Amino acid sequence: MPIQRKHDFQPGMKISSSHMDDELNQFVAQLNKIESDDDKKDALLRSIAQLTKITNDLGGAKLNITDSKQDLFVELLKLGTGFHTFYAVDGTANLPNGKSTRGIFHNTGSNIGWLLAFDYTNTLYYNYFNSGTWMGWNTKPFLDVSKTDAAVISVNTWTKIIPNSLVSNIGGGDWGGGTYTIPSTGVYQIYMSVSMAGMIAGHTIYTAAYVNGNLFDKTRIAQKQMSGENDGIVIGSTTLHLSAGDKLDFWVYQNSAGAKNLNYSYIRVVKIT
Repeated sequence: MPIQRKHDFQPGMKISSSHMDDELNQFVAQLNKIESDDDKKDALLRSIAQLTKITNDLGGAKLNITDSKQDLFVELLKLGTGFHTFYAVDGTANLPNGKSTRGIFHNTGSNIGWLLAFDYTNTLYYNYFNSGTWMGWNTKPFLDVSKTDAAVISVNTWTKIIPNSLVSNIGGGDWGGGTYTIPSTGVYQIYMSVSMAGMIAGHTIYTAAYVNGNLFDKTRIAQKQMSGENDGIVIGSTTLHLSAGDKLDFWVYQNSAGAKNLNYSYIRVVKIT
């Protein structure tokens, strides 16, 4: 908007103090009008659009926690009312399982809000903030276990895996001796990965879940035929409808030349519905 002059000064024209006062008053009046117009535009914009940022200016997480000494819940609440995105590094206080996590938090005000979070293993967690109190993390994954100690896998026969490390058992089903008891009826995804040393080209590794001591076609998880002599890594999953009380065991089969050493295995049981 161009500034309008009060007087049309010409070369040689005498300029009095009153002229200067007129010009200054004219300038101030127009500045006030500009500010008033901007306020009206800002009010209009706010009436038709939400202006609170969800991400940072580059599209990344609004809250980026890189210091594990910080508390996720405390930092989220500092953001105030609104819809927020966040990242928190491994070990940050109040993560669902200590792993680096990304997610969203909707603080609706009045000490109410909800939170969804994914860790780097693609596990979904959720929490609710009710009357100023976090209700606690929940998740669909019911069981996470791994085996990191040595194990020998016999040739041409199924060998049961007995994981030695319980990562989490949020679902609450009984776990012991490599057997998981399903706590509630529903549809479950069974995920399993194994690494076996010294496999020979042309030979195969198979993985499966046994249900109540039985192997079915639908409970076979994955298979991989080796293309060279090296450590064989097999990753796969299957989806099963299971009833409360069903027993799950986890097995490996290999048909290479002789017994092979299991490097590690990782198993996850996820309730879908």
